[in-house]
Amino acid sequence: MKKAIAICGVAAFLFGCSSTQAADENEDRFKVVSTGEPYEEEIIQDTQTGCKYIKYMHRGGITPLLRADGRPDCD
Repeated sequence: MKKAIAICGVAAFLFGCSSTQAADENEDRFKVVSTGEPYEEEIIQDTQTGCKYIKYMHRGGITPLLRADGRPDCD
């Protein structure tokens, strides 16, 4: 039982470190294009692909921003 707890602790430590690194990479990859104050949402752009997304702050979701013809809004 002690081995299982130790293994879970080591795994949690390792995954926790890698998720911090991934968060740092995402901060550099995405930039905020505009902010919608009443609804607490942002339009963000992926600097690698040029695609834009709507990020909902309180609901915790993200969705691609689409053009009028239904295609993703990418440069």
